[in-house]
Amino acid sequence: MHSLIIHRETHIKVINAKPLYTKYILNIDMNKVTLKIFGMTCEDCVYTVKSNLEKAGAKEVNVSLENGTATLFIDSEKLSPQDLVKLPIFSKDSPYKAQVRKVE
Repeated sequence: MHSLIIHRETHIKVINAKPLYTKYILNIDMNKVTLKIFGMTCEDCVYTVKSNLEKAGAKEVNVSLENGTATLFIDSEKLSPQDLVKLPIFSKDSPYKAQVRKVE
């Protein structure tokens, strides 16, 4: 019996009910970031913003059209909140703009 349990950045492979750690990352440098997103008018906008944040390396991205916000987790060793607002999706030629509102 093989199963894979995935929880955020932790991967545990279970074989015959004995855990075998194939990859375990305890990353204390993960930061929760809240961005204010301007320019979204529809669900396609939400998808576009979300997919671009994920491509940049953000995890557990949640974009709210109603609130005009995005909450996500980043590895602070690889990506900073300021890196996010400088993504091409938020460039001066894009209809979307972002501001960092909160970092936890």
